[in-house]
Amino acid sequence: MIDLTPIFDKILAHAQETPERECCGFATVPKGKLRYHPCRNIAVSALEFQIHPEDYIKAEADGIVAVVHSHLHGSPEPSMADRAGCEKSGLPWFIIALPTAAYKVITPEGYKAPLLGRTFTGGLLDCFALAKDYFASIGIDVPEFEREPDWWEDPDTNLLIPENFAKAGFRILPSESLMPDDVIVMQNGVTAKANHIGVYLGDGVFLHHSKDRLSCRQPYGGYWQKNTSCILRHESRC
Repeated sequence: MIDLTPIFDKILAHAQETPERECCGFATVPKGKLRYHPCRNIAVSALEFQIHPEDYIKAEADGIVAVVHSHLHGSPEPSMADRAGCEKSGLPWFIIALPTAAYKVITPEGYKAPLLGRTFTGGLLDCFALAKDYFASIGIDVPEFEREPDWWEDPDTNLLIPENFAKAGFRILPSESLMPDDVIVMQNGVTAKANHIGVYLGDGVFLHHSKDRLSCRQPYGGYWQKNTSCILRHESRC
């Protein structure tokens, strides 16, 4: 495991600059020497972090060896999003907590967020991630699609479109043919495009993950059925 104690003071000082907002950065090794590379946090929520793309590019040029961010609640224990993000990055994560200055380092070790009761983090633990993980649990590999944390609101991001369905191996079917393991694509009125998906489990129940809620099973009908755009089925089920 990488030893980040030589740059601990710089990490702590950066975290203390924004005690009411998570800080973020990278441990880098320009010319083989360990450095702390502070970055701008552009996340909407003060309790989350999203590294500015320009800062990421600059740090990448120096060789990134670890991701760094702070917690504001006194504990460095990783959240579900931290563990999932660590796995996705393939790098160690250094978490420092304020005001205690306690810290913890986590490394990729195969963590998988539970399908039920997972917390919501756009672009990482969201409705698409839940569907992808569900299909992985039944032996169907769905490719990752890069997306911003608020992809459903971004006019330049069209995630839930026929081209992507086809790339992922899904076909659009008539809604009356709903079967277990089908994907339900919805447009809940918040945006002018499809913005939510769930997986039908059978017996009138589907699995989904709404913003700012825990992932759950819920009856499929009423509001959700009314706002359904289309039904998808994986080619292996057709």
